[in-house]
Amino acid sequence: MKKKVLATCLAGTMLLGLVSTSALAVNVDQLVDVEKSDWFYPYVQYVAEQEYMEGIGGNKFAPEMEMSRAMFVTVLYRLDDPSGVSGESKFVDVPADTWYTEAVNWAVANGIVDGIGGNKFAPDSPITREQICTMMTRYLEYRAERDNKVYNSKNEEKIFPDADLISDYAKEAVKKCQMWGLMVGDDKGYINPANNATRAEIAAVIQRLDALLAAGEDVGGGEVIGGGGTVIPTPTPETASYTVKVTLEVPDSLSQVNPELLVSYQNVTIQNGTVSGDQTFGQVVNGLVNGENTAVLNSTINEALSRVLGKATTQTLNGQQVTVSVSEDGVISAFVAMKVTDFTGDKTRVSQEELEALITKLQKGGNMEFSAADLPVMEDLLTKIEEVQKMDPQEIQEKIDQVKDEKPELAQVVSGMTPDAILEAAGSYQEELTQIKDQVQQAVDSGATGPIVIKKKPVLMNVAMDLGAYYDQAVKKFENETTKNDAISRLELNLYPSAEPGVPAQELTEDQKAKAGAVYDLNNPAKYVTDNGDGTLTLKNASDYVALVLSNVAASADFYASLGEDADFYANLLTRAENKYQEGYGVTYTGSIQDMAALLGDTDGIFVDEAKAFRNDMTFSIKVTADEDTYESWLALISGKFSQAGNILPGQMPEALNTLLGDYTLTFTIDKE
Repeated sequence: MKKKVLATCLAGTMLLGLVSTSALAVNVDQLVDVEKSDWFYPYVQYVAEQEYMEGIGGNKFAPEMEMSRAMFVTVLYRLDDPSGVSGESKFVDVPADTWYTEAVNWAVANGIVDGIGGNKFAPDSPITREQICTMMTRYLEYRAERDNKVYNSKNEEKIFPDADLISDYAKEAVKKCQMWGLMVGDDKGYINPANNATRAEIAAVIQRLDALLAAGEDVGGGEVIGGGGTVIPTPTPETASYTVKVTLEVPDSLSQVNPELLVSYQNVTIQNGTVSGDQTFGQVVNGLVNGENTAVLNSTINEALSRVLGKATTQTLNGQQVTVSVSEDGVISAFVAMKVTDFTGDKTRVSQEELEALITKLQKGGNMEFSAADLPVMEDLLTKIEEVQKMDPQEIQEKIDQVKDEKPELAQVVSGMTPDAILEAAGSYQEELTQIKDQVQQAVDSGATGPIVIKKKPVLMNVAMDLGAYYDQAVKKFENETTKNDAISRLELNLYPSAEPGVPAQELTEDQKAKAGAVYDLNNPAKYVTDNGDGTLTLKNASDYVALVLSNVAASADFYASLGEDADFYANLLTRAENKYQEGYGVTYTGSIQDMAALLGDTDGIFVDEAKAFRNDMTFSIKVTADEDTYESWLALISGKFSQAGNILPGQMPEALNTLLGDYTLTFTIDKE
């Protein structure tokens, strides 16, 4: 509880008061469950510094813990800094000697709580959002009468989609709290009146409530001070509320859902040159992916996963047909259609051209036309299959290595094959080809004179690729310390280019390198897929990917904050990026680079500028256009990314890239209400 020290107090009393305050205060940076990257950090910091809320012991704040009714009343009690109301409580479930008795008695005496009926208060029950609104509204009415103040609305009335779920007693209170900017809806606009509130959410609400109290206007027009009765107008604080929005628009071929992330900051205040409620860029970015926005991210990622789960695609890579399938459970498997002749000699009873023509016809499938002339070719192909089946595993491995040497374009594909997978594929291929040969033979024996048409799916010698081998390559390459250091060196050069090629003008400190390394580590392939140990991989769940997004955003914000650079630095960085990638990758900006750089370089907060004035609305967009002209550049960029991960995928993926063509637009908007 805040202490007020009067000038007439004895020095010993003052010292005792200071010691007492220190014992109750919470140092937010010592809390083990509150990080600077958390969306609720500035709110916890505020309520801790003001001593409105304390930890739960063990250097913990318990941000996700639900808050009880007794806890919330106690917070309002501390906010008011009153003299306690002792004596017996009117509630049968509030004893006379608990830590919350005085607070509850104070709240009853001032009309802030009525209880839940039956002379009960339910101190240990979680407090709901509509109960919070009711208590805050009564508290503000009490403060308005006591202090002769008026608290003006900040917003127009909003009708929530779930307004019918608000209890009758709370409807007016919810409306007032929404108009005051104390309570906002979720990403879908719902107020969720019956939901329980967490300690982190309460911290945010209390910061807004305290700012609203500070913005209250005197009904009498001033404060009377001094013996002469001079009236000095009370300084009126300037207040503003901001909504920050980020939207991502992608081509329809990828998703019909364009996520929109919102975060609101009510009552950013400037009074006598002192700013409260402002937020740094890093805090805002973390807020955009945390809290209620996490559900938006989860929904977006789930929608993206739904487009690949249970699907299979076949495409030609380096002359070979590759089929990649993803089961409904997210298991990824891949097969390569190899030619039997890749593992056998060229010696055939029929011509090599005839054999290759038959293999190509089988690979296409559909309405395949055969005649008696194809029978000896089929027989020769079956002989080739048997030749493969008679090889021992060592011999097949030598053939695999030989293919790598003789056909470098297939080396990457073939490297994921095993002798067992080739033998299994050869057996299936033999079975299908034998069925076709028997059908053709029966038709010939029956006197067929015209083409013999057999409708069938493509007949392929589908060899299972050991995706675990690619996974191991990628992870091993990624976790190599040299590779990591090289990536950080490239980052240094991008941030601090110099006239000397390959040498940054300024090196990162060891702490900054550690923070950059943390961002790098979050992109480890092992965090995105699981190796099943049987040649297949499994996609993570949407919640896993959301957690990675949150960690990546937090780590990136932490790294860039550690640079401590000004607006000029970011203006140069943005300009270089646009110039570098506009040609070839189609990167363009909409909006002022200088305005965006000013936000990035303002370490005090993005809503109030250096002149202690509110910033106005701002929109900044980054659009990346992938069209036919930029196709080759995209191809090179993506191939390069894969090559840095250990060449885990073939270098050309034309059919896959075609689905990526279109506009990608990331828009960052600040709306000053």
